[in-house]
Amino acid sequence: MPTKPLPCEVLLHLFDHFQDTEDTSSLISCAQVNSSWHEVVMKYIIWRSVKFTKNKSFFAFLEVLRMISWTKEKRALSNWAKLVGEALKRMDLKGRQAHIHQITKTYWHSTHPYGLWIKALDLSNLNGKDKISDSVIGYLFRQTPNLIRVNLYNCYMLTDMAIDALTIECVHLQELNIFGCTNFTSKSLELLQKRCRGLIKLEMGMCNRDAALFKREWPSLQSLDLSFISDLTDLQILEIARNTPNLRYLNVSFSSLSAEFLWKILPLLPQLRAVHIPPALYLKISPYLQLVDLQSTDQRAPVLALEHTQCGAKKMIKFFV
Repeated sequence: MPTKPLPCEVLLHLFDHFQDTEDTSSLISCAQVNSSWHEVVMKYIIWRSVKFTKNKSFFAFLEVLRMISWTKEKRALSNWAKLVGEALKRMDLKGRQAHIHQITKTYWHSTHPYGLWIKALDLSNLNGKDKISDSVIGYLFRQTPNLIRVNLYNCYMLTDMAIDALTIECVHLQELNIFGCTNFTSKSLELLQKRCRGLIKLEMGMCNRDAALFKREWPSLQSLDLSFISDLTDLQILEIARNTPNLRYLNVSFSSLSAEFLWKILPLLPQLRAVHIPPALYLKISPYLQLVDLQSTDQRAPVLALEHTQCGAKKMIKFFV
């Protein structure tokens, strides 16, 4: 007696368990049960942020993607072997039986490219980040080319090779967090500016000062985090302001910038609405600003709504202290 399919709401509740336990490999297996399960996983589950905290879950997920790619390749070779074998038999004029090495049969049950459905990747809370190398992350990017949001927070083993792989494979990237990736150099930023022209949000706090060299215009960028870069200079900030005219948020907290830089960048950033600055810098610029409103919506520090009229037009900017 055929059973009725489970409602979509029930399937969503069941599949959420795999997301909570980081069992992505089992989730992909569920997608291959039938068409209705596949549709629920593809439309409502797998496109969510793939987030890992355990190394075991992360490398199990990589193994699933590797097995899918391996099976697809082996099945293609097996099919070609059969075709070539039949052709050799027909071409053997002397009647000898032609032989060709047959590819061993594979036992993986799917060749569906599930990595294409993943839009967000979050490794910010992953344990054992010393195991996240350029080769590992590069392979992951090749299997997930449609990523829009990538969080590599404090993946300190990565180098410019990881950004090279990311910018080649994930051309639709919109948000990137490389906070604490201290091995990145100016080459990484150059690759991002050249290949990821649609990037909207970039967090690169605690990176090397040389990595924050904006050498070309980047009109798509709206949010930029340069916090904890203590040796960031005023000239670099001015160059960044000239090349990011649509910037709406700028974080330069825990830096040693002078007060003069703010007056110079305001005319260059007409869309700027929020700036995160060190407390010492706020004390220096506060005499020139008019306090309009005081809010306490931010739990880390008070938010000040300030109005500044020295840049040619009235502008409301929130300063996070």
